[in-house]
Amino acid sequence: MKIIDILQQNISQSKATFSIEIIPPRNGSLISSIFKKIEILKETRPDFISITKGAGGSLRGGTVPIAYLIKQRFQIETMAHLTCIDTSVEELENLLMDHHYLNIENILALRGDPPRDAPPQYKEFRGLNYHKYAKGLVQQIQNMNKGQYLLRETDKKSGDSTPHQDFRSGEPTSFCVAVAGHPGGHPDCPDPETVLDHLKEKTDKGADFIITQMVFSVEYYSKFVEGARKRNISIPIIPGVRPITAFEQIERIESFFKVPVSPEFKEKLEHLDKTSARQRGIELTEKLCRDLLKAGAPGIHLYIMNDAKAGRDIIKKLKEQK
Repeated sequence: MKIIDILQQNISQSKATFSIEIIPPRNGSLISSIFKKIEILKETRPDFISITKGAGGSLRGGTVPIAYLIKQRFQIETMAHLTCIDTSVEELENLLMDHHYLNIENILALRGDPPRDAPPQYKEFRGLNYHKYAKGLVQQIQNMNKGQYLLRETDKKSGDSTPHQDFRSGEPTSFCVAVAGHPGGHPDCPDPETVLDHLKEKTDKGADFIITQMVFSVEYYSKFVEGARKRNISIPIIPGVRPITAFEQIERIESFFKVPVSPEFKEKLEHLDKTSARQRGIELTEKLCRDLLKAGAPGIHLYIMNDAKAGRDIIKKLKEQK
């Protein structure tokens, strides 16, 4: 099922959409570790689970098969992350067909992260058969949804195209496309207004909904939504929330992700022991989620960093307190 349909149905019923992001295990690990976490999460019946390709360019394969197997084994809708920074348009079309044949309808279209040790020129435009930004990937997916596929010289010679046509006609796909939103700016583009302009370009290409980078205050999220609406971005914007279960996590979030953590989290977690900090952090995250929903957020997307118990506990409490 397309996630935009789930969102619209829940909105019409005044229900929140709850979703979770998980990370594939590092290459060389057993896939069973992921399914053990889904066993913990399944009792909360999340509306969907998204599967990353590994942040920071880490080596983590398995996004597509994990998305497929979660749907098959647990009957939970999934969304696969797809990046374009180092993948040609031809390779992307092949990958998208893999998704299509496996009935993975939901794609989070991203530029992607370069490997951590990559030289600066890694981010430079790599040629006409690469997308420089995620908006190009969104456009390619929507072209396939219209039955428009990449055209090659052999297609012209074989008569598979007509004059003045820059695509080959085929069976339409039916992807739902999500894109990322970055309140407060992006590490490569720190100006929030420019980031919103870029978001507008992605939505104009055909994005169905937006999931934000992690937010830690209602004001932070609301300001971003306000800026988006002023640019006539009308699609749903789901806030991403990272449960903080240890004070030490705050420094990494602010340094690596360039996301400010609210003073409330810092003040209330700083001097607690490990057990108390975890419990207090989950309580603070629950409160933040409730406040975001009261402020009009259509749902909550939890970046649990594979802490399945934290994700389960937070969603369970949110559903109990409706």
